[in-house]
Amino acid sequence: MDASSASPASPLLESTNDSNTPSESRSAPRLTSKVWSFFEKVNKIESGKPVIKAKCVICNTLLVGNSSCGTSHLSRHLKKHEDAQARVSPGQMLLNADVAGNMTNFVYDHDVARKELVDFIIRAELPFTFVDSHDFKGLIQCAFCPQYKGISASTCKRDVLKKFDKERINLLAVFENLDSKICLTSDVWSSRQKMGYMSLTAHFIDKEWCLNKRIICFKMIEYPHTGESLATHIFDELLSWHIHNKIFTLSLDNASNNDSTASILPSTLLLDSVHEKLFHVRCCCHILNLIVQDGLKVLSPSIDKITDIVRSMNSSNKRHEIWVKCCSDFHMGKKNIDIDVPHRWNSTYELLHVALKYKAPLHRYVQKVNESRFCNLQVPSEEDWKIAQLVSGFLQIFYSSTKIFSGVYYPTSSRVINCLIDIHGSFAAYSEFYVFKDALTEMKTKFDKYWKEFPMVFCFATIMDPRFKVYAIAEWLDMIGIDQLTIDSKILAIKTLLFQLFDIYKKNVIPDVVQNVQNVVATSTGQTPGSISVPIMRNFSIEGWKRKKLSSSSSSSSTNTSELQFYLDLPTIEVVDDNQFSLLGWWKNNKSLYPIVSLMARDLLTIPASTVASESCFSAGGRVVSEKRASLSPSTIEALICLKDWALADSRKQDAAVDEQRAEELMNIRA
Repeated sequence: MDASSASPASPLLESTNDSNTPSESRSAPRLTSKVWSFFEKVNKIESGKPVIKAKCVICNTLLVGNSSCGTSHLSRHLKKHEDAQARVSPGQMLLNADVAGNMTNFVYDHDVARKELVDFIIRAELPFTFVDSHDFKGLIQCAFCPQYKGISASTCKRDVLKKFDKERINLLAVFENLDSKICLTSDVWSSRQKMGYMSLTAHFIDKEWCLNKRIICFKMIEYPHTGESLATHIFDELLSWHIHNKIFTLSLDNASNNDSTASILPSTLLLDSVHEKLFHVRCCCHILNLIVQDGLKVLSPSIDKITDIVRSMNSSNKRHEIWVKCCSDFHMGKKNIDIDVPHRWNSTYELLHVALKYKAPLHRYVQKVNESRFCNLQVPSEEDWKIAQLVSGFLQIFYSSTKIFSGVYYPTSSRVINCLIDIHGSFAAYSEFYVFKDALTEMKTKFDKYWKEFPMVFCFATIMDPRFKVYAIAEWLDMIGIDQLTIDSKILAIKTLLFQLFDIYKKNVIPDVVQNVQNVVATSTGQTPGSISVPIMRNFSIEGWKRKKLSSSSSSSSTNTSELQFYLDLPTIEVVDDNQFSLLGWWKNNKSLYPIVSLMARDLLTIPASTVASESCFSAGGRVVSEKRASLSPSTIEALICLKDWALADSRKQDAAVDEQRAEELMNIRA
């Protein structure tokens, strides 16, 4: 066969000059076809025998390259590139930007396409069968890349598991090189498969003083979920990750089996007496939920007229259409107001927050639906709206605290005491209104149950904030009505345990690292580039005292003052804007001044105030283990959950996932 006449010439070939034909040695046959401007011969080994392949310089595809096979198949391959060019723009080559920003010809790489597709499946939480879809393949081949070959669902699953093994090794290396402590959060979840899963999330601060979190376990565990069983599962996971000797605290919700778990693990982890006292941290968000629920049981009748209206508009499509028309009558955008549910107090806050803005359309809606003899909604009076506004403002304090406790990339443990002062201050502020009298009694009882003797670990974390130190704790104790003598006694007990912890850290620090700090004054309050600050609520009493030039009553002029005492003796620092202050940035800038205390601060500020980090993966688990994916194996589910979390961690977007989960919960509470 004459190679040059094997197939009609394509525009690609017509645009090629004969002078571009690769030269061959005198002994080799001359390649006369113009297709060889776009192919080069390469030697390959197939089945143990050497073969000649023709490699496309556009897409690197290997085709048969023997002279006896002609060039028709090569021309057909070039025709595909020609068609792709025509779809992009007639007469233009496919362009792509390289890493330097230079424009080059686009080259399809199947391995790259396969990797990106697997990552997309993980991030978008799509079923593996998505890659097998004829419509998906057609979309990619017709609209984006004709060379796309696609992969099967089984191949996609294998790639996910391979990626999980690879990324797990990388994370093991991170933990191995970590010189700080790791704080854990854990919880248990039941899937659609009626199987129990335990999540375990690791929180740590890296060498750049950036707060990180990683889901390290999402495993199916057998019933019953006793404290002994959970403790065994957690310890086994810590051993598999080689971090059993780096654990500082464990944050859990208030379930009784979790109390048992927290009492077993310290001895298993061989913790000393000081660390054992700090080990178990109760989830602040769960405690807030219990407190608010007790109050709402009493407050609910005061806002029943408004909640009844919202339930009515969500009860049928016809009534929802009436509501949309009422919004339109007042030239206000349509707004879906979700009903409140008993187990989520924040749904009540969201309901009132929106309803107060749509007061006029709500009144219009009541008038319209009451025209039906089957409906008899009560029109809220002005008094009802005033009460609703008060309840909404009251719940906003708890809502703001919950958001602070749920943070991912900023310290939350150091904000607990300040939030408690805000909440206790709101009790005093709202006690003037008769409608809150009985509700506040119930809430204060629950509040005192959990926080009258608040965890020592949050006191330590607050002391590690140079804006507050021990003064926030003293203010808190005074606010809850403790006499000065008892306050002094409690502060002394806190300091005693803090100095015991300091001595433990001091023993683990190389002596020549410790420097003389008596004559140095800490002046840096700058924010580390790229750090994330925590929103500060407008406090009831902190604003007045935290900016004062205070000095500790235990100040000492001794030249032998320890590094910790030196830190405590200095006045609290002043900052221009609390919202722009980075606590981790301050410690990073002052770690040379406080070499030992900074190590303590790094570990104490790692402690999460809530278990939201572990619970957020349950929402992802609910999407992964959907009705159409109920047959996924537990190992595959763990790989999908962890890989998405690790991908979000690499892009520092885990906080967005938490916000998305919170929004999703509020969207899905409609009955």
